[in-house]
Amino acid sequence: MMGITKQPKIATQSIVMRGVGNSTSEEAEKQVKNCPNPDGIMMEPQAALREVEKARSAVPVFVISSYGASFESNLSNLKPRNDPSSLKMSTIFPTWPHILFAVIEPITLIGGWALPFWDLKAFITDQIPGLAGPESVHPTSAALAFQLANLYGLLSILGIGVCYSTTEPRVLRNYLYALAIADVGHIYVTYRCMGHDRFVDVINWNVLTWGNIGITGFLMINRIAYLAGLFGDAKGAANKIEKRV
Repeated sequence: MMGITKQPKIATQSIVMRGVGNSTSEEAEKQVKNCPNPDGIMMEPQAALREVEKARSAVPVFVISSYGASFESNLSNLKPRNDPSSLKMSTIFPTWPHILFAVIEPITLIGGWALPFWDLKAFITDQIPGLAGPESVHPTSAALAFQLANLYGLLSILGIGVCYSTTEPRVLRNYLYALAIADVGHIYVTYRCMGHDRFVDVINWNVLTWGNIGITGFLMINRIAYLAGLFGDAKGAANKIEKRV
C-alpha cells in the first residue's frame, strides 16, 4: 500500500507497555493514538486502547497473600494505593456480623475498659451478684481490675484493626474461632466463681453479670452461627475460592 511505512514490532510493544505503567486512561490514549499495529496499519484510538488492555492482562504480577504466593495475570483486579475506594472504612463481613462484631462489640469493650476508671469499687464488687463488697479496695484487687480493663481495651483495638483492615475471609474466621474459645473460657470462670446457685438465678443478675454471661453468650452463639455459614460468606470469599481452583 502507498504511503504506509513499516514500523518495527518492538516499537509498538514499547509504546503499549508504557501505557500499562502509571499512566491514566487519557494518557494511555494519547500514547497509543495513531500508533501502528505490528503489521504497520494505523489503528484508531479505541482499538489501540483495547490492545493496551490485552497487554495489561498478559503481564504477570507476583502476589503474596494468606493463601500463599502466586502469579496473577489480571492487573484490572489490582487497585493502586491511592485509590479512594481502597481507603474506605469497611469490612468484608455480611451485614449482621459487620454490625455486631465490627461496631457493637468494640463499643461494649470500650465500656468495659472505662468502668473501672469510673467506679472501681462497683466494678470489683459487682463481679459476683448478691455479695457485700469491702469498705475499701485492696491494692491487689485494684491492680487486677485495671489489668482486666486494659485487656478489654486491647480486644477493642484488635477487633477494629482486624475487622476493618483484612480482606482475607480466612483471617476473619480464625479471629472468630479464637474469640469463641475465649467466650467459653470467660463464661466458665464466671460460673466457677459465682457458684451454681447464683449462676442460674438469672432474676438477681446485675449489669456486670449480664455482661459477663448474657452478652458473652450472645456473641459466642453468633460467632458459631457465622462460622457455620448461617449468615453467608464474607465478601470476596467466592472469588478467592474460584482463583484457587
